[in-house]
Amino acid sequence: MTVQEFFDKWVGKSIDFDGIYGFQCVDLFKQYNKEVVGSPNVNGNAIDYWNTYPQGYTKVPNSATNCPVAGDVIIWGKLVGQFGHIAICKVADANQFTSLDQNWYVQIDGTGTCQFITHTYYGVLGWLRPTSLIEQTPAEEVITDMTEQDLINFIVSQKGKDALDHALTDGDEQSTFYNRDKAKLWQKVNEIDSRPPVQQVQPETTVTLTPDASNTASLSPMPADRENMVVVLDWIKELISKLKL
Repeated sequence: MTVQEFFDKWVGKSIDFDGIYGFQCVDLFKQYNKEVVGSPNVNGNAIDYWNTYPQGYTKVPNSATNCPVAGDVIIWGKLVGQFGHIAICKVADANQFTSLDQNWYVQIDGTGTCQFITHTYYGVLGWLRPTSLIEQTPAEEVITDMTEQDLINFIVSQKGKDALDHALTDGDEQSTFYNRDKAKLWQKVNEIDSRPPVQQVQPETTVTLTPDASNTASLSPMPADRENMVVVLDWIKELISKLKL
């Protein structure tokens, strides 16, 4: 099952994976781990998964220089509650992210349902990135279901704003074409991102005439009668003869 198929299946519904404590956030994670990642289950509270998580994941600490991608499992610490919180990333940028959560607003009684919620990074420890997700879910399958703004945020977070700007202006097609065909835009971003760096063009060598002080010392003054072209041309010839490269 792909990440998007999992979202479509469970948004608006409740999951009680283990049959105890009602619909907790960890039930959502356990269901995701089973249906999308396919790893053996590990029990614990949400915060516990930061240090003890199923096989098949790579731990990525939260920092100002990275952000999660679709399918990452985001984990909060005790700043949002005694047991932390856990959710599945849908889309993210450097300032915020949207994830599929269960029991976010009701942390104790387990009456929550799965819903998309936009968060800041307050309290986020980091995220678990499924190592099998890249093979199972090509990026094109995920982005075609994104809104245009979600796609833009995703591209900027993965490739940078320059890659997005270049893709929107590269080639004969206009940006509106890529906005209508999001998979084509993502393909264009990847094409540009994989190109070798553009070689810097060296500036042309310029030649500067340097007067020889010993020769120009005896140069005649600029003729006063500048409207007389014959006189001016003779003065120019004299100047050139006294200059050297």
